[in-house]
Amino acid sequence: ISDLAKKNLSQPSDKYNPLLIKWLNKLLLDNNKPQRDEFFNKINFEENDSKAVYSLFFKKSDCTIVQKSVYNTLCTLNPQIGKSLKIIASSPNIVLSFASYRKDADTSSIKLFYEVAKTMNNSKEGSNIIKLFKTKRLVEITEKDLYETKQLFNSAQEIKRKKKWFFYSFTKMNLFKKISTYFNPRKIIWRTT
Repeated sequence: ISDLAKKNLSQPSDKYNPLLIKWLNKLLLDNNKPQRDEFFNKINFEENDSKAVYSLFFKKSDCTIVQKSVYNTLCTLNPQIGKSLKIIASSPNIVLSFASYRKDADTSSIKLFYEVAKTMNNSKEGSNIIKLFKTKRLVEITEKDLYETKQLFNSAQEIKRKKKWFFYSFTKMNLFKKISTYFNPRKIIWRTT
């Protein structure tokens, strides 16, 4: 990871970016590096994962962050990609999107949803809906399947909280330094909430 400091990152500019960015920021933090926007020299936004991989393959960027399934497909289609590029880190299994229902939802509606979800790939209309959501199929998941995603989200919230606290503390410290110049207090104690 250290070798990528001040290099150019290419990444897809799709709706799943928030989770990719959260994972990348956690990876950087775990390696005692600054967050994505400060760590990389330039961030190139590509139309999709494939174009982000090709940007790296054709040396228009120094690294990329993409979904593993896209990378594997491109390696199958062009084995030279797999020989030329190296995976330096992989995220845990992250659920990028899901649908849910309330506990008090009508059981007949839930049952109908499950039946439709199981057979969506069997019709052109169903396949079009699945493509619209940029997924391959609908599968039932449990709360256990969401564990890694939840952990990632909680880590991202912790990073965000620490960053706010640092900024808050830093600005308060400067403010108190200015005050102490005028009033010369012996102790300055403050509490963040």
